[in-house]
Amino acid sequence: MCRCASIRLIPEALAAALSIYTGKALVNSCNGEERSLNAVLPVVKEYGAAVIGLCMDDDGIPETAEARLRVAGKIIERAGKLGIPVADVVIDPLALTMGADAAAGKLALDSIELIVKEFGVNITMGASNISFGMPDRALINSTFIAMAIHAGLTCPITNPLVPAVTNAILAADLHGQRLRSACAGSRNIASDRRRPSRLPDDDWHRRISITDDRSIRWHSLTHKEPTRSSGKESSRRR
Repeated sequence: MCRCASIRLIPEALAAALSIYTGKALVNSCNGEERSLNAVLPVVKEYGAAVIGLCMDDDGIPETAEARLRVAGKIIERAGKLGIPVADVVIDPLALTMGADAAAGKLALDSIELIVKEFGVNITMGASNISFGMPDRALINSTFIAMAIHAGLTCPITNPLVPAVTNAILAADLHGQRLRSACAGSRNIASDRRRPSRLPDDDWHRRISITDDRSIRWHSLTHKEPTRSSGKESSRRR
């Protein structure tokens, strides 16, 4: 992805980067400001790239979901007039920290729902922004990202190395039947839970792992080695 600090440099720098890029690029980003739309979208069209559209305009970041919907619509409309398909426009409704505004989380969720319902586009956002400056960030982030996926978030910017967040994403996908093998994953979970454990419940845990074919499997992990049979028991069996 490419973002240039000065709007005056974007067309030349962006075109130079896209001209040597292999594959389909995702440009980060344009927004609803006229100068941004005029500078970025023609280059995106010329090189067949996709683009992230931020829900902010010349008046700043809108304070209502309806206003962010209007900015998203403006970006999508202007892209369409240039021949950029809606599938190549990824909208970022903008997640702001609840540390500064307690309503920021709900505003982001409402914005996602409205935009997806109206345009059916892919949605991205910096999901961890929601907890900036707050305690227990992993808990807040994992809860928010699961709710955002339910609202329509498709490509969050987040840290895949935080287990709570990763598991929340997988669980949300499973609940929403977003994985091809979600039903099979459910059967695996149910089957695994029916197996009697030879260890006390407090000695083992479960975790989710994701395989190459995007299937969910649950694995039992233990911190204790299985009890080995004594020599007398072994001799009796022989």
